[in-house]
Amino acid sequence: MGNMVLNPIAFFTDTQGNPLQGGSVYVGVADTNPVTNPVTVYQDPAMTIPMTQPLRTVGGYVSLNGSPQPIYTNVPSYSLMALDSRGDVTLALPNYTNMFANQSGAGGAAQIGFDGTTLDQVIKLRLNRVVDSITALRSLSKSLYSRAFVTGYYLPHDGGGGPYQLDPNDNSTADNGGTVIVALDGGRWKLQHTGSVSARQFGAKGDNSTDDTTSLQAWLNCGLGSWFLPEGNFCHTGLTIPQIVQFTLFGVGPSSVFVQKGGAIGFPSMATNCFNSGGTIRDLAFDGTAGTGNTLDTTYCQKLYLQNLYFNNVPPTFCSIKLDGNPTSGTYAHDVKLEKIGIYSTTAGNAGIALGSYHSDSSIDGFWMDGQFQTNYCLLALQGAMTTYVSNSHPYNAKINVVKLQGGNTHCRWDNVTFDNALQDTFYMLNTVNNQFTNCFFQSTNPGKHAIVFDNSYNNNLTNIKFEAPFGTAAAAFQEVNGSSGNKMSLFQLDDPAHWTAIANYAGFGSFVTGCQFYAPYNTIYPLSGTAQTPQAQNTGKDFGANGGSGGAYGNEAWCVALGGYVLMATVYVDSTPAAGQTYTFNLRKNGSSIAGVILNSGSFGSTFAPGPQNPVNVGDQLAIQSIFSPTSGSATPRYAVVMAG
Repeated sequence: MGNMVLNPIAFFTDTQGNPLQGGSVYVGVADTNPVTNPVTVYQDPAMTIPMTQPLRTVGGYVSLNGSPQPIYTNVPSYSLMALDSRGDVTLALPNYTNMFANQSGAGGAAQIGFDGTTLDQVIKLRLNRVVDSITALRSLSKSLYSRAFVTGYYLPHDGGGGPYQLDPNDNSTADNGGTVIVALDGGRWKLQHTGSVSARQFGAKGDNSTDDTTSLQAWLNCGLGSWFLPEGNFCHTGLTIPQIVQFTLFGVGPSSVFVQKGGAIGFPSMATNCFNSGGTIRDLAFDGTAGTGNTLDTTYCQKLYLQNLYFNNVPPTFCSIKLDGNPTSGTYAHDVKLEKIGIYSTTAGNAGIALGSYHSDSSIDGFWMDGQFQTNYCLLALQGAMTTYVSNSHPYNAKINVVKLQGGNTHCRWDNVTFDNALQDTFYMLNTVNNQFTNCFFQSTNPGKHAIVFDNSYNNNLTNIKFEAPFGTAAAAFQEVNGSSGNKMSLFQLDDPAHWTAIANYAGFGSFVTGCQFYAPYNTIYPLSGTAQTPQAQNTGKDFGANGGSGGAYGNEAWCVALGGYVLMATVYVDSTPAAGQTYTFNLRKNGSSIAGVILNSGSFGSTFAPGPQNPVNVGDQLAIQSIFSPTSGSATPRYAVVMAG
């Protein structure tokens, strides 16, 4: 398209229409007499060289030094008067607006057509105004612009900013520092997000020194449900994740770090129940060195996924991860799933992961922790926590226990977990029932300590287990104390029996250990039993075994052990109770020596008793029940059985 040729020099005529020769031209303030109210006119577009009025004409043109001369002024409207050489008025304009001058001034774009509208509307509604900070965005005029692109929050390329659009219908939404920016003239600029929103878009610096708490909390409170933490070290003193269903809080991995300088990252408290979040926290790192609370606390939240998280240093006396329900209403949380969790700590923390008193029905998979013998526990289950499945994990180097169950921690399952190295007993279970262990390795049990202790705990099962004590003589691999019973272990491996004072110490009813090359290698429980052939008279002593007491001497009566293993327990019953003040005494004898015994008093018909600890036997050893009736006890017929593990 060609350019129109225009005459830039004003042309004036006399009253007869002829070129004005020797005339005078005055330019003045609009709507006034220009002769008495002149404005400054210039001979150059930059308006640096003034001209003297009146302006003289030659051949109809304003002339300077004999040549036609364009005239410039710095006002869009003015008055104009032209006089001929006799002083008669040939032209008088009280108020003239130069169309081209108006286009170069404020509002000039409205005078220019473009694409079916005017240029000012194109600029306002279709083009981005580019600014370099949120501060600059706040300075934009809502009457001139409706779109803007911000190249950074504080400075270009700092990770903040983004595309913003003016909402002309909103005059009330508060400025949240990120997705809604209120300009100085009240305009509401809104971030045009299409997915997640970055912490840097709310002014978080992530420089490992600035307290980003305010920016981070504004980021979480922006109303969206997908929050991205970019690379950086973002310091905070405590954050609350709002209750947004199916939220995602994520980063790029170990380089996206929350640096804890105070309290936890947690969830809002609730009077009753737990928040069904369906949310995910993933691909993040946490530094709890300076924390004054748990690093990540899921109390009041359930149906939550924690994935690919790394924690550096457990806050002193606290935990890296606390899982719990609602302690206010006593509501259990469930379905919190942890995957690929790593913790390294050189601080005096309490536990890497703590299961709260109202935590249940959840899972932990791929958990590792190195407590550097400074953190008390790698995993701690508080009183009441239950029904947790832990798998494919390796917690190690705890100051007290690798795992401590404090009580009531029922129905927990442990599969393919290596419990490795604690300064005290490796795994300690208190007041707990119905745990299951499969394919687990109790590694590096320390001298004088136990691999697993059952303290007043019942009906816990272990299968396919390995034990190791490489640093000296450990106490026992399997230890029951304080009335524990019903705990069972089968099919296990031991590094070397010389590394242990005892392989298994248990005395509870229903407890047994079988299936190790060094301990009941045939993985079987079997009885030896019999009944006296004839009643035993009072004030006599007899040995009962294979022949029902008729064999006479001990060597003719005793059973011959067929499978090397252990004597677990013995049971005796009689058909007549001793007379008042009299007793029946029964001794379980191995190779002629008593290894356990019981006394039946008047009114008692039988009892089960056991050696403590379980007594080892070899193939060919002789076992029998010795029966001694007091002088006036009366007669009775004993029935007897010995339970063996072999």
